[in-house]
Amino acid sequence: MDDWSWNEEEGYDRAPMIGRGPARGLTWVGGVPMSATDHPECIDHDSFDCNECEFFGPSSCPLLHDLDAMDGLRSVWAGHRERTLRERRQDRAAQKAIYEELQEHGRPLHYSKLAAMVMDRHPQLDITPDQVLKRLQKQSKQFECVYPGVYRCL
Repeated sequence: MDDWSWNEEEGYDRAPMIGRGPARGLTWVGGVPMSATDHPECIDHDSFDCNECEFFGPSSCPLLHDLDAMDGLRSVWAGHRERTLRERRQDRAAQKAIYEELQEHGRPLHYSKLAAMVMDRHPQLDITPDQVLKRLQKQSKQFECVYPGVYRCL
């Protein structure tokens, strides 16, 4: 994408100000890549001093000169952050349910049996047997594979 140039009489020229990048969650603003976690502080705080910005100078900032674009980014990235927090909470709840079910059972279980127990007692988690297996494999500090597909709590 071409870099933007700010012109007091004509505003920005060449390309559209905001474009989506190939990476999930990456947005290009004025030729600069940004994400929900790496962007100018003015998107998070109305009272930010533009002279301290690491992305643009006050005279060349596309967000300062297009408040609709700033509001749009604020809305999109707030939604992204909320989804991320919700997914993390659900992951923790699923991890806890898997651990508690296996611990309560008291002996190693095949992941498919464990998944059936978790799915039956915790339908709100909307978890599949494959997701249970991935969590068991990923959390080697909590679970030990004692036989292919069979796990116990540590």
